[in-house]
Amino acid sequence: MSAGSRFERGVREAVPVLVDGEGHDASPRLGPDSLIWKFYGDHRTQFFGFQRTAGVENCIEQLAQGVLDHSVVFSDTLGRAKRTAPPLMQTVYSDDPHAWGRKVRDFHKPIKGTVSDGSRYHALNPELFYWAHATFVDQVIYTTDTFIRRLSRAEKEQIFDEGKTWYRLYGVSDRGQPQTYDDFLAYWDEMLDRFVPHKTVLYGTGYIRKGIPRPRRIPGPAWKILSAPLTKEFVSKSRHAGESLCWRTIFVENR
Repeated sequence: MSAGSRFERGVREAVPVLVDGEGHDASPRLGPDSLIWKFYGDHRTQFFGFQRTAGVENCIEQLAQGVLDHSVVFSDTLGRAKRTAPPLMQTVYSDDPHAWGRKVRDFHKPIKGTVSDGSRYHALNPELFYWAHATFVDQVIYTTDTFIRRLSRAEKEQIFDEGKTWYRLYGVSDRGQPQTYDDFLAYWDEMLDRFVPHKTVLYGTGYIRKGIPRPRRIPGPAWKILSAPLTKEFVSKSRHAGESLCWRTIFVENR
């Protein structure tokens, strides 16, 4: 069964599957020797990665609908970002990442509802929760490789493997998680085909559609030319990403 088929079957269960057994607090954590520790908190990862993550994550309808139904992102975008980012940072850098992981998870317990075809969703369904996590693993790999320094294949594999340790901190079933980096790449490509132009993603990628804000000292016409390649770098997702409906919708105003 393909990754996309497994996602489709699993996400429609719309049931949270939590893992809180004995030994959870003793499970591995990320440390200073990990690449995620080294790069996730880097200001370049956060600055260059937030639009990509917001766009890619919310191109999946169930997740986008959850944001629309339960988040204040439309009325308090900055406030939501300030409340969301610190707990995620704590899952990597705090003295008790297991407790912070469960806090992040528990924020999502009431997030449930229905999507356009009438089927149900729940944020803690393993397939849906893992997709959200996968976008952060991608953020570390992509922004590091693009804006900080080139990563070797072995380093990308290492970040993916560290991402599995990171995911375990949340206490959500890992049944939707690919087992190898090659599996992850195949999973990512299949998920691209599920993208939809939901209201949430159109809002969350506003800077991409409107263009990155122009520095005051650069004339408008010059900035439009200079910023075009960088704008595309923010969300380039794969060699065939330009074929996805979500991608075309995001960039329709920049053509």
